[in-house]
Amino acid sequence: MEKERLDKKIKIIKNEYNSIAPKAAERLQKLPFLRLTNLPPTADICLTEATTTYGFGTFLASITVCRVCLEAVLIAEHGKKERNLKTLINKCKKKGILSRPIAKKAHQLREIGNNYVHMLTNKIAEELVRAGKVRRFQRTNEDVILVELGKESDSLKANILLRDILKFLYGSQP
Repeated sequence: MEKERLDKKIKIIKNEYNSIAPKAAERLQKLPFLRLTNLPPTADICLTEATTTYGFGTFLASITVCRVCLEAVLIAEHGKKERNLKTLINKCKKKGILSRPIAKKAHQLREIGNNYVHMLTNKIAEELVRAGKVRRFQRTNEDVILVELGKESDSLKANILLRDILKFLYGSQP
C-alpha cells in the first residue's frame, strides 16, 4: 500500500516537472547567452540562481537574486558597502567603475528589485498586524498593492539588465 502511494506521488511530480520543463526552456531562450571571463564565484552562483529561478517561473526569487547580485558585485568593485544601493551605484559611476549607461541600467535593476522587496515586506507586515503579532503598521506607499509575486516581464528585464552590467564589468567571450 505504501509503495502504491509513493509511486502515485512520484508520477504526480514527474507530470508537474514535464509540464514546467518546456516553459522553462522557452523562457531561458529569451535570455542572452553570456560567457564571462572572470566573474567572481559568488556572482557566478547568483547569476545561475537568477537564471534558474526565472526559467522555472519563480519570478520574485529571480528579481531578488538579480538585485542581490548587483549589490554584491558593486561592493566588491567599490571596495566597501554604502548606506544603500542607490548611493553605491552613484559612487561607482563617479569612480568610473560604471559608465553612465550602465549606471542607468543598475538603477533600473535596483528599482525593479526595490518595488518587489518593498511590496513583499508591506504584505508581510499587514499579515502580522491581522494576526495580532504587531500592534500597528503604516504603509510606506498606499498605491502599492501586491497583486502577484513577481511578473515574468520584470524578471526577464532584471535578468537582462544584470547580464549587461556583468558583461560591462567582467568582459565577455564569444
